[in-house]
Amino acid sequence: MNINKLFVVIIFILLITPCKADELELHLTSYHFDEDDDDDFNESNYGAGYNYEFNSKTYAVIGAFNNTYDKLAVYAGAKWLPIKNKFFKAGVVGGVVTGYEDDTDANEVQPIILPEVQFHYRQFYLVSRFAPDLGDNSSAAITFSIGFILPGKSQDSFAAK
Repeated sequence: MNINKLFVVIIFILLITPCKADELELHLTSYHFDEDDDDDFNESNYGAGYNYEFNSKTYAVIGAFNNTYDKLAVYAGAKWLPIKNKFFKAGVVGGVVTGYEDDTDANEVQPIILPEVQFHYRQFYLVSRFAPDLGDNSSAAITFSIGFILPGKSQDSFAAK
């Protein structure tokens, strides 16, 4: 993957965020439950995303990362996290993503819905999502990212309501 393209997308995401930013998420890694050792999936999924909070449960999301196939993946959508307490949130994220292939063009926009869990501590959180096996060219995977609640955001919105 061209790492320069990824950095350009990350910088663009940071530039378009408003001054009262919400959350910045750094995509890190994934673990593929691949039983076939012939498949060599990329598990270094570096990238960044921006989450804009509409209310305490609903967010708009946009971002980019280096995906399973070592290609630039760009995504946009929404997440809904109805299950929450002071240190934990859970729900789903859905939208569209590019960069995946299974008898299609890797640049084609494809729909996606993934379950998500978050573990919070002060201004930081760990995010994990589960991606199911979607065909011959894929593997079920669990992803890991870290998030930061950016300045100007009230921590009160993370307490259970």
